[in-house]
Amino acid sequence: MLVLLFVKYISDKYAGQTYAPIQVPEGSSFADMVALKGNSEIGDLINKKILRKLAEANGLSDMPDFNDSTKLGDGKEKIERLTNLIAIFENPALDFSKNRADGDDLLGGTSGDESRKRTKSSRLARRARSRKWSTVIRVLNFSAAAEDSSWSTRTPSRAAHSRIC
Repeated sequence: MLVLLFVKYISDKYAGQTYAPIQVPEGSSFADMVALKGNSEIGDLINKKILRKLAEANGLSDMPDFNDSTKLGDGKEKIERLTNLIAIFENPALDFSKNRADGDDLLGGTSGDESRKRTKSSRLARRARSRKWSTVIRVLNFSAAAEDSSWSTRTPSRAAHSRIC
């Protein structure tokens, strides 16, 4: 699921930008992944058309296998599972295109020295990111609960939320 979140984030934030820190090659964005929903070859196409292009353009390695039948099931089960996972990240609340925080990493973390130097406006931006990640966590908990009844649908405690964000 983290790879899907990564693809969604970089697609929203960097797709179409010439001098972006992460290149999103044409045909390998989250929108291209959405177009694969319901396709009988969805796992193989995610590997070849999305992840391979992203990995080659950015020097990434160790990408997961979205065509692994032991983890994702076979046939219709795999198609449904991958289609549903992609649908989770289509949620409009997960639009990262307006994220304007400078120097942020995927989880919005900073070093201790940087956090001490933050101004009031930076703290407000951090709170906005925190609210966005709260939404991400709620969506992920909800989707996991839909697939596995042993997962809790509760939102994380404030302490757990602060460790994550």
